[in-house]
Amino acid sequence: MKVTCNIDSPLVWRIQLSPLEDGRLVVSGDGLNSIMEILGQAQQSEDCRVLVLEGQPGVFCEGMDLSKVTQGTGEMAEGVHRFAATLLALRQAPQIVIGLLDGVVRAGGVGLAAAADILLATEATTFGLPEINLGLLPAMVMPFLQERMSPQKVRRWIMLGLSIDATTALQWGMIDDIVGDASQLEKRLKRELRQLLRAHPRAVSDLKRLSLAMDATSLEDGLALGAGYTADCVSQEKIVMGIRSFLEGEPLPWFARYRPSGSKKK
Repeated sequence: MKVTCNIDSPLVWRIQLSPLEDGRLVVSGDGLNSIMEILGQAQQSEDCRVLVLEGQPGVFCEGMDLSKVTQGTGEMAEGVHRFAATLLALRQAPQIVIGLLDGVVRAGGVGLAAAADILLATEATTFGLPEINLGLLPAMVMPFLQERMSPQKVRRWIMLGLSIDATTALQWGMIDDIVGDASQLEKRLKRELRQLLRAHPRAVSDLKRLSLAMDATSLEDGLALGAGYTADCVSQEKIVMGIRSFLEGEPLPWFARYRPSGSKKK
């Protein structure tokens, strides 16, 4: 896959996946490097608050390039670790990551999608995990699926080795909403952004960091983390000033609107 980043608002960067020269939209080393580079640039940006990850009409991503396995080189093993690092970087990005899905989402493509915070899909979208039929498992995808779905549903899906439609994906918790087609997907994104850009960007980053930490702790330790974080927040002058503004009916300084200004590539 080729990867570009279109910035049609300083607040919202759109990471677009497109096919290789042979027409396949599969994971490539260069594509993963590009995603990592974009994530690094976004982290350095003072403006970027949302990253939108999207494919092409009819296909989001078909997964890793299995032809590399048959070539018998060490390139595939290196690519596996690069792919895992990219999934983790997407999940840990301080920005809100939204996946827009229209069409085929298969194998490693399911992992790229599941690493996002919010997933919006069209009715035509299908999700496939065929690895078990090849003697493999979607092992790098599983941790992200199990954040979204019950472990039992994840196991059942993997065991079936089949594709599921968008309605089933919604019922199982894989995605967050379904719309009719690609044009409605764009409208749904704009509605989502109107609310998401009200969130304090530091609080978003903290939420993602804390949720990962709490997943790996006991209830007692998670509660202690939450209490320590909240106690620290309510002692910060900027937070107190924001709460005061809210109570007095004043607009909060971090509220923003999505105003596309004409895309530029990064």
